[in-house]
Amino acid sequence: QQKAKLTEQLNYERSRDVAGPRAKAESDISRHKEDLTRLSSEAEKAKAEADAARKETEGLENDATAAKEEMRAVEAEINELRSRNKGANTDEAKLQRVVSNKSSQVEALRETRADIIAAARMERLKLPRADDDEEDEDILALPAPVPTLGDGNEEEAEEAEAMEVDAETTGGWRAAAFRVKLNYEDLPDRLKNAPRPSDRERLDHELRDATDEKAADLARLEPNMK
Repeated sequence: QQKAKLTEQLNYERSRDVAGPRAKAESDISRHKEDLTRLSSEAEKAKAEADAARKETEGLENDATAAKEEMRAVEAEINELRSRNKGANTDEAKLQRVVSNKSSQVEALRETRADIIAAARMERLKLPRADDDEEDEDILALPAPVPTLGDGNEEEAEEAEAMEVDAETTGGWRAAAFRVKLNYEDLPDRLKNAPRPSDRERLDHELRDATDEKAADLARLEPNMK
């Protein structure tokens, strides 16, 4: 009985269509293999692209790090330049003040020099002119002698003095006094080498004292001269 069952089962299995499912299974296996090959290729490609992207990202990160370092260096240089520029502006302001002070001192000395030349001219003292001085001789010529007071010519003396003052203001002599070049070669060294204001002031007092002394001597001799 058992044998009959097995025989019947065997015959049933032999009668079944297994070729179709087998062919289908083989076809599926082949298709799946192709899909697997394609997916493997795409995976390799995706991996390669991922590796390239990772390397590019690393390169960009390195570039960003280098750019940050360069930016820090540039900022440090800018800060240093700003500090230098601030110091330069401070130095420039100091120099401008020094130049302004020196210019004022030079202008004051020019005014004083012109005053001295004017005073010497009024006193009819002929000053030594430099060889290369091109100032007009007629402008710088000594004024004519003023009649002495007490000789009965008081009106003429006052008129001559008024004319002289007018010539000072309208004849351009004051401007010429700024341009005239004098020769200081015959001056003593102690008068030429007085760079400090205190030295010049001391010499000025000495010369004024000597002048006053000589004027007093002349005043004492004046009665005898008459």
